[in-house]
Amino acid sequence: MRALRYIVGCCLLLITGLCLAGPQLLEQRTPRTIAWLTGDLIEHQFVLQTPLDQALIEASLPAPGPLNYWLTLRSVELNSRQRKGHYYYVLKLIYQSFYIPLDVSVRETPSFILTFQSPSDANPSQLTIPAWTFTMSPLRPVTLASSDSLPVLQADRLLSPPSLAALEQQIVWLTLVLLVLSLLLCRHYSYWPFQHRGHRAFAHAYRAVQRLSEQPTMHRYQQALRHLHQALRQVNANATLLQEDLPLFLRHHPTYAFLAADLQVLFQHSQAVFYADHPLSETELELAWQQLLHLAKALRQAERKERI
Repeated sequence: MRALRYIVGCCLLLITGLCLAGPQLLEQRTPRTIAWLTGDLIEHQFVLQTPLDQALIEASLPAPGPLNYWLTLRSVELNSRQRKGHYYYVLKLIYQSFYIPLDVSVRETPSFILTFQSPSDANPSQLTIPAWTFTMSPLRPVTLASSDSLPVLQADRLLSPPSLAALEQQIVWLTLVLLVLSLLLCRHYSYWPFQHRGHRAFAHAYRAVQRLSEQPTMHRYQQALRHLHQALRQVNANATLLQEDLPLFLRHHPTYAFLAADLQVLFQHSQAVFYADHPLSETELELAWQQLLHLAKALRQAERKERI
C-alpha cells in the first residue's frame, strides 16, 4: 500500500513538472471594463513565459486588421528577453472599437491561440489567450426621456455675474489716494509740477550739482558753484550773497547756522576757482567736489526741515 502511494505521488509530480514546463500566461494587463466609447483605443498586454526550447512562433500572432465589423486590431508589438533558462515575452495589442451602441452594450475581444516550438518531433505547444469582456456606452442615449437608468437632461442654469460696483468704488478711492500721495511727494521733493518753487532753491541746486558731478571736470565744477550761489541768492530775497554778508544771512536764516564753516569754504573755493591765477590740482578738485556735494545735500535737508 505504501509503495502504491509512492508511485502515485511520483506520477503526480512528473505530470505537474511537465505542465509547468510548457508555455504559461504569467500576467494579463487589461484596462477598465466599463464606459468605453466609439473610436476608443483599447490596449492589452500579456506577459508569457516559456522554456528555452519552446520559443514562440511569431507567425501564430494575430495579424493587424479588422477582426469583425466593429473591432479592429490596430497594432501588434512583441518584446522578448532571456532569463534563468526561460524566454519572457511581453505581447502588446491595441484594439479600436467602432461599435455604435444605442444603450449600454456588452462587447468582447476574441480569444486567440499562440503556438510554440516543440523540443522534439511532437506536436507544438499551444497557449490560449482568453477573450476579454467590456461594456460600451453611447455618446448620447436615443430614448433619454424613457430611460429609467439615466436622468433627464436639464437646461443649464444661468449664473448672474457678481456685482463689481463695490470693487469699482474701491479702485476709484485707491486711485485718488495714490494721486494725492504722489502730488504731496512731488511737492515735498520739488519734482514736476512743483520744480520751479523759489523756496526750494537748494533742492534744485543739489540735483544740478549731483548731475554735474557725474563728469567731475573743472568747467563743470564752476557750473556747480554757480548753481549753489544762485540758490543762495534766491533764499536771500534775490539779493547776491557775499562772503562778508554771510553772518547776517545766518541770523535771518538760523536753520543753516550749523553750516557756517562749510559756507565759508564754499566762498573760498569760489574765489580760488574764479579769481585765482593757479587752477586747482587734480587731487584738490576731487576733494572740492566731495565738499560741494556734501554742502549741497546738507542745505537741501536743512531747507526741507525749515519748511516743515
